[in-house]
Amino acid sequence: MAVPICIQCGQTTAEPQRLNRLPDGKICAACRDRLMASIPPALPASTTRVGRTGSARSPRAARKTTSRSRRG
Repeated sequence: MAVPICIQCGQTTAEPQRLNRLPDGKICAACRDRLMASIPPALPASTTRVGRTGSARSPRAARKTTSRSRRG
């Protein structure tokens, strides 16, 4: 069976997953992303949205629109 190899660093990506290092000592970004994607989230996802509801426009954009319409 062939061992999977990272396209970016050329090192194996077999189990257990690990952070491979590049020749300059930095962590391979592709291996880091692969490892992070395999870890379950630390906190459960919320089913409710936090923040503003309604219009997706920012308050600043809404103010500009209303001030233009008043000049009329």
